[in-house]
Amino acid sequence: MKEDIKAILKLWGIIYPFAMAVILYITFLMIFFAEEKAAVITVNEYGEGVAEFLTIPIALVFAGLGQILLIKEAYPRK
Repeated sequence: MKEDIKAILKLWGIIYPFAMAVILYITFLMIFFAEEKAAVITVNEYGEGVAEFLTIPIALVFAGLGQILLIKEAYPRK
């Protein structure tokens, strides 16, 4: 069970930062190719603000733990 959790955290440590980078790049491209070269990003327009406020930091913690596990696996102590 413990190894399953470690595997999930390692996977999250890879997928989450990659997904966030893709979302950021897509947002940039949409703004770059827009005529105004500007965008308005609203928070809590649909009532999602509190959920994002809670889930994003938790996801970042899991991604950080996954990165730590990956680094420890790549560079084991001697």
